Amino acid sequence: MNRDFRALIGASVLSSAGSLPLHLAPLIVAVVVTDGRMSVADAGWVATAVLLGTLATAILLPLLDVRLITRPFATMLAGTLLFGLLLSSLPGLLLVGWFIVGICCGGFQYLGTSTAATHSRPAFAFPIRLGTVLCIAGLTVAAVRFFETGSYLVMLFVLAAVLGLITAGGIVLYGPLKSRPPTVDRDPASPLRYLALAIVFVLFVGQTGLLAYVVQQAGTRGIGLGGAFWALAMMKVGAGLCLLLLARSGLQNRQNPRFVELGILLAGGNFVVATTTSLPLFFAGLLGLELGFNLLSARLQATAADIAPSFAGKWLVATILLGAAAGPALHGLALRLDANAAFIVFAMVSALVPVILLGRSHFRLHFN
Repeated sequence: MNRDFRALIGASVLSSAGSLPLHLAPLIVAVVVTDGRMSVADAGWVATAVLLGTLATAILLPLLDVRLITRPFATMLAGTLLFGLLLSSLPGLLLVGWFIVGICCGGFQYLGTSTAATHSRPAFAFPIRLGTVLCIAGLTVAAVRFFETGSYLVMLFVLAAVLGLITAGGIVLYGPLKSRPPTVDRDPASPLRYLALAIVFVLFVGQTGLLAYVVQQAGTRGIGLGGAFWALAMMKVGAGLCLLLLARSGLQNRQNPRFVELGILLAGGNFVVATTTSLPLFFAGLLGLELGFNLLSARLQATAADIAPSFAGKWLVATILLGAAAGPALHGLALRLDANAAFIVFAMVSALVPVILLGRSHFRLHFN
């Protein structure tokens, strides 16, 4: 394993540790309520605390122009993350602990995204990073669910053990190439870099907004989802494996990102999961949505990094998190206004918006 690829795998593993608390948020919230630590109405603040901490780091690091996260700093993040988990078990400090966990998660996600964005082959690096994240997330969700007993302390112990192993492995593999010259954007003034991030934002608003209510809305259509948790976990693993298997083929081709094909697949998945009353069709649509969203997201992020490596490496995490935070709120507002159909259409359109970047060469010439 060459040094460049080893560093990418290490960064991807650490990035997966940074995403786990958000992937596990539904389970964490349920256990917090079951264990009597928070009321149903207040338990959602756990996910909010993690997201706020992650977003704070994702915004602060670019503002401080941090371009390289060293191995010692990554080790400090891992230790602080485990400390945050421990702190959350103490009376009155549950949300403080999860906010600290979120801060560390933001650092790990920034490390993974900036490494992929400044990689010599971003169209290869982003699918590797995202595929690793999804595989580890799916397996961890299943593991925590298997050991979960309704006890918050038991869940924390399992989660701390898993995160400890993941971060230790990632730190051993990770090693930024300090000899590599700083990445310089080819055209720092190009409006394309802002357009690319705006498209990333719109995509995440539409897709995370739809996903936030997909199970609840399916229930209103009479779909029984007793085994949905395990299926969703395995779908993450399946999507991750697809990304890893395809990374060495078409996903390396920056000239053919297949935004049209993947956009149609994702929009179709959106429509099926939002309208079907059949359980088999629901799972088929959800699988298409998971595959389409993650493949499209990986290629879109790679395109943004190809346009402006340094700029994208610093701001992609914040853009994604802002979109992920805005999507559920916007869909909730649509439901309150009895405009669910309008949001479904918006989600489908967001899947097709990346097609705009297919004409980026003409766009660049027009604005220069």
